[in-house]
Amino acid sequence: ARQLYEAKGHEVGAARARRLAGGAEASPSAADDLGDRTGIDALGDSPPERLFAEYARRFAARDLDGAMALYAEDFVMRDRRDIGLMEPAGVAAMTEFVRSVFEETIDITLTGVEVLACDERVIAIRRAWNGRSVFGGGELSTPLGMVAIVEDGLFRQADWFEYDDVEGMLARFRELGGQVSVLGDRPPERVFAEFARRMPAHIVGEEGSGKR
Repeated sequence: ARQLYEAKGHEVGAARARRLAGGAEASPSAADDLGDRTGIDALGDSPPERLFAEYARRFAARDLDGAMALYAEDFVMRDRRDIGLMEPAGVAAMTEFVRSVFEETIDITLTGVEVLACDERVIAIRRAWNGRSVFGGGELSTPLGMVAIVEDGLFRQADWFEYDDVEGMLARFRELGGQVSVLGDRPPERVFAEFARRMPAHIVGEEGSGKR
């Protein structure tokens, strides 16, 4: 979609398409890893996973008020991606961001869900929002990683990461007090187990993800 608008000289449309697409095309590794996994079936029954699933349903239904009702009043989001499109944002800024997404996309849905780590309060997850642009109908995909704190059934805090920054997300998960008592044999669980073995908690707390 971005190339279409730039070729036709529609600078406003191109800027919006760049913003929605995360400023760059998804990396081949991210796109390939998404594969055919779609929807929210991958989510479990922990409080953060249930909340994320409900948010995804409301988002797909374009229910702005319903989606934003899942954020705590003192919610803060930090964009830790290299492109860093958003400054630390509260509910008002997030509401306007989601509103703009609804206005500028068609059929936007959640795909590629993968939970990297999760306990009863903190979740590290990656997924993509896929849809079509209203500017010509071109397809848009934004792979994104997120680490969030969930309390009292609401999002309290969230950090956005590059989709492939698994190490950064797991470091932030531990920094926020996330605990995984039992690990299975899925690839994300093996990665987290190895990461935890190599990185003591006090080192993770000092280094974090490189951004504050």
